[in-house]
Amino acid sequence: MTPAFGFTIRATALEPAEPGSIEAAFADAELGLSLADLHQVRPRAAHSDNDPAPDPDRIRI
Repeated sequence: MTPAFGFTIRATALEPAEPGSIEAAFADAELGLSLADLHQVRPRAAHSDNDPAPDPDRIRI
């Protein structure tokens, strides 16, 4: 039987977050379960020596 929405949602253990991902940024911030409003986030210039770290460049769904 196909679920009403065409897909099934299951709790699934994930591998650790990849470096450079949004998940890694949250894990590094040590905030625990959190929400973030990224609506107003604007891209910055490419990473330079003055930046503390590059911006995340991937997210898993």
